[in-house]
Formats: sequence, C-alpha cells, structure tokens
Amino acid sequence: MKDQVAVIGVGCTKFGDRFERSYEELITDAAFDASADAGIDPSEIDAAYLGTYLPGAGGGKAAVSLGDALRLYERPITRVENYCATGTDAFRNGCLAIAAGVADVVLVLGAEKLKDRGGRGLPRLGHPLLARGNTAPGLFALAANRYMHTFGLGRETLAKV
Repeated sequence: MKDQVAVIGVGCTKFGDRFERSYEELITDAAFDASADAGIDPSEIDAAYLGTYLPGAGGGKAAVSLGDALRLYERPITRVENYCATGTDAFRNGCLAIAAGVADVVLVLGAEKLKDRGGRGLPRLGHPLLARGNTAPGLFALAANRYMHTFGLGRETLAKV
C-alpha cells in the first residue's frame, strides 16, 4: 500500500494523576486499545514509534516494555523526542515508513508521565540555569535570544518567522 497512509485505529488512556498505573502499563493499555480499535492483532504491527520527551520518568525502558507486551520481537521500535513536536514527529515518522513501503502497519504512540517523579514533575538537569527553567518555552526563549544576539536580529525580524 505504498504512498497511501490511513489511521485505522486509536487508543487513549484516561488523562490525570494516574499513580495506580505505571508508565509502561499506560502505553501498553493505549497500544492494545489502538490495535483492538483497528481490528488487528498486535502481531500485524511492522514497526512502532514511541514519542516521549522524558522516558526516564517511566524507567527509561519504555520501548522494551512495549515490545515485550505486544510481542514485537525483531521489529523496530523507535523512540522519538522532539520537544513540543514529539507526537507530531512520531506520527510523521510512522506515515513516512508506510508511504516509503518500509512497513504496512505501524503503531504510533505518545506518552508522558511526569508526576511520579515528585517535586516539580520535570527532572532537574543539574545545570545551574536549566534546572530552574527546564520547560520547552523557556528553552526556546533562551535559544531565540541567543540567535538574535549572534546574528544581530531584532524582535520584529524574529516575529516574521
């Protein structure tokens, strides 16, 4: 089915404080829900794309847990990390795999579970500046300011992007 891509099933777990379920359990639940909605067996999945910004929040081995639960042995499971575009990028990669003829059926999954880490939810990176502003908007603002400084641009120029 090269060059033709369709979403054939979806699955979603309940949002909220889910302390009773682990990160791995939540992604597995969503994956099984999606395959059931599509009317396929997980064995028909050729590849998976797991979009997650902080997989360490779930123990760091989410792809392994997903592969084991769905029995996706000897099939690629790619972790995608792209800040606020992580989910979109994972979906894009899944679509590209199908359109290129590399796979017929892919699972695209996005997940975050930050509150189990305690404190502020996001991990502290140990960096004296980033540890106090480790949010995507904060990091993008730092990058934009540096870019404007380096290339002598004003806010008006950046606003045109």
